[in-house]
Amino acid sequence: MKKEDNSGWILLHRRLQEHWIYPQNRKFTPYEAWIDLLLIVNHDDQEVDIKNSIMICKRGESLRSLETLSMRWNWNKSATRRFLKKLEKAKMIVLESLPKTTRITVCNYDKYQPKRNANETDMKRKRNGHETQANLNNELYKLKEYYDSEIEKSQSDPEYLKIVKALFGENNLGVPLNSVLKMETQLSFEHFRQIQSYKKKYNFSTIQILESIENWGNPKKYKTVYGTFRTFLKNELNVKTL
Repeated sequence: MKKEDNSGWILLHRRLQEHWIYPQNRKFTPYEAWIDLLLIVNHDDQEVDIKNSIMICKRGESLRSLETLSMRWNWNKSATRRFLKKLEKAKMIVLESLPKTTRITVCNYDKYQPKRNANETDMKRKRNGHETQANLNNELYKLKEYYDSEIEKSQSDPEYLKIVKALFGENNLGVPLNSVLKMETQLSFEHFRQIQSYKKKYNFSTIQILESIENWGNPKKYKTVYGTFRTFLKNELNVKTL
């Protein structure tokens, strides 16, 4: 009998974590925790707001505290610390303790996410983004008018402007977040201010949460961007209330 071929590798998309088959609120095994680390590290360099301090999180890195990972994996802090130290000893990750968080760097990240494939994906996103932008329909123009008025109310708040650009694919994402833009009630500046108040307490990326909403497989379930954002944020933080 021919043996099963276990060579080679597969790509796992981050949206797997939003699928109904992915168990929520469970205690992770060490294997699941390792896979989770591979899923949560950045695939591109980006700025991250950590307790009102902007930090650079590079490709293959994650900025997360022991408390955050412990809550995510349903472990105590001691178990999380031991696991991370064990991975570091095995030269699977590198740990760097920072004043407000911990930098986790996956060693040889390109083995898990080859740069060539990442570049091809980015090129495809940008190409599709240009095509989409060239065919903006009337509804998108109306949305642009709405957000232009909200930007005016915000007196051009740079963080709010960054979010609006991400929605319309005008930053490094390359494509509009169409599922988000199709919701009945969009993200007003007042909604954005409320989100910023959450960021003073919790560590998260607003754009990454919006991307999670975009990648989710059931966009018709929710009608308001802010309400949907709160739901996804609570799932990300593993909390019942904000």
